[in-house]
Amino acid sequence: MLEHAKADYERGEYQWVAQITNALVFADPTNVAARLLCADALEQLGYATESGTWRNCYLTGALELRKAITPGGWSPFTGRATRATT
Repeated sequence: MLEHAKADYERGEYQWVAQITNALVFADPTNVAARLLCADALEQLGYATESGTWRNCYLTGALELRKAITPGGWSPFTGRATRATT
């Protein structure tokens, strides 16, 4: 499935790639290849959109896929450590 998504990405089918890789990431969050391909697709969608709101959503999604935020870890949004919850 991931190989088909890579081929679709090369053809510019970014929305489809984002949808299918999103399902792959939900099925296996440790699938790094799917996470990075989904982030690439979301980034391309963000660059192509004219709406600032959608651009922010796409690019934030790509950032979260590339730099997973864990409790007690560093947050790319605030630039500081997040508080761990128990």
